[in-house]
Amino acid sequence: MYCVSAVRFLDVLGIREWPVYGLVTKGKEGAVTMACMSEAKRIYVFERNVQKFDLTEILQVYHFATFLLRLKEKQKQLVERFKEVRPRNDEELGRKLQQWTMEQANNSASPSSGVVGASATTKSKSPASVDSDKLSLDVSRLSIRY
Repeated sequence: MYCVSAVRFLDVLGIREWPVYGLVTKGKEGAVTMACMSEAKRIYVFERNVQKFDLTEILQVYHFATFLLRLKEKQKQLVERFKEVRPRNDEELGRKLQQWTMEQANNSASPSSGVVGASATTKSKSPASVDSDKLSLDVSRLSIRY
């Protein structure tokens, strides 16, 4: 289930056809599972006939460590792929965050709202802002009433 969630997250970022690996353990044994999404937005989960490791045997621990080192190389490729789709995502995320903060400001004006934000008359920065290098969310001006 966690692999499918990670695949959906990558899809939201615009990255498809990228494998996500998981480790299912039972006692001293572990099995590597995988999930990925096709360009047709179908999620495939591979959990049968997968590689199993008995982590009490030194040779299989070595094989598992080798597998993890290969994953590290894939991680570098994923970072590069993320950099390719990031400019498009930053623009879209900026629009969504601006819409979200405007909705929060509108909701704070109503007394029945559970979220209180900065008032419409305050001339401060938006609680959420997107900059080209990082995403930051300032929650210091938001509070939740129960």
